[in-house]
Amino acid sequence: MEEAVKQARAAGDAVSSLHIKYLNPMPNGLEKIFEAFRHVLVVELNDEGLYGYGQLAALLRARYCDNKIRAITKVDGLTWKVREILDRVKTITK
Repeated sequence: MEEAVKQARAAGDAVSSLHIKYLNPMPNGLEKIFEAFRHVLVVELNDEGLYGYGQLAALLRARYCDNKIRAITKVDGLTWKVREILDRVKTITK
C-alpha cells in the first residue's frame, strides 16, 4: 500500500492510505477522515461476499453508512502487487 501511494503521488494523484490496526472498538475519528475523501477504497485479500464488498469494507459501510466506501478484493492467495492496486484504483475512480 505504501509503495502504491508513493507511486500514485509521484504521478500527480491526490491519494492517502490508512492502516486500521484494530476493529473492536473501531478507532475514533474514522468518519471525519472519510469525510475528507471522494473515494474510500479498502484493499483486502478477501472474497467480495454477498454484497460485493470484502469483510472490512462491509464492516466500515455498516458502521459509518457511507456509500463511498468500496472494496478492492483479491482471492487468488497471492499478495497484492503495486501495479494491481494502482490499476484497480484507476478503474474505480474514473
